Amino acid sequence: MNIEEIEAQNKKKYNEEFAKEYRKNDEAKLKNKDFNHYCSILKEMSSSFNHKITILDLGCGTGTYFHCLENIEKLVAVDVSPSMLEMAHNPVNAGEVKTQNIEYICSNFFKNAFSNESFDFIYSVGVLGELSPLEIDFLNKIYNWLRPGGKLYFTVMDIKNQPKESLYRRLLNYAYQKYMRFIKRKKVVVIQKVKKYPLSETELKRIFEKTNFKTYSISFYQSPKNEWKGAHYEVFAEK
Repeated sequence: MNIEEIEAQNKKKYNEEFAKEYRKNDEAKLKNKDFNHYCSILKEMSSSFNHKITILDLGCGTGTYFHCLENIEKLVAVDVSPSMLEMAHNPVNAGEVKTQNIEYICSNFFKNAFSNESFDFIYSVGVLGELSPLEIDFLNKIYNWLRPGGKLYFTVMDIKNQPKESLYRRLLNYAYQKYMRFIKRKKVVVIQKVKKYPLSETELKRIFEKTNFKTYSISFYQSPKNEWKGAHYEVFAEK
């Protein structure tokens, strides 16, 4: 895995124009059944501790899920895109975010070196096994970052249920490459294609069996109304 290459492609896609458009759509997400599915999980898991907790959001984007978290002492938000992280300073439903103690870190989280036992709860939605590969060494890093009794939740794209790229999207990407200078001059926002890293359930289990996590479960989630294309596995783990 070339983490520098992955970092570069994600920074290129999640630029200032993309971040602004993404942030505009945050309000609409509140009515999305898929968003509420993930939000309810984060709320339940963060509420399950009998004390205030320190939380790590890996790939926080514009801070879409900040308001779903409960019981927070401190939230650490990491994202590789400076533009997305800037938007996260004013997340959707900012008035419902339960803490003002938020540390924003712009970095490739594969390179982060947090101290062992720094977090009670770590989560990542739509990043691991999607925009970046899922690797044993990194999962063991996460294990070390968790305190005893700490919990992990993340989603992984299912390789068997990937949406096909539409003809419109293929033509749009072709036009972007051919007429890049003109498009940039006209400030047209084009979503650039990035490499994805989906897994099968077998592959996901094989990876997790080789980590330090001994308590974990994997479930399958498909959008009930296909609001979000494709399907995901959800991983719940505890140290």
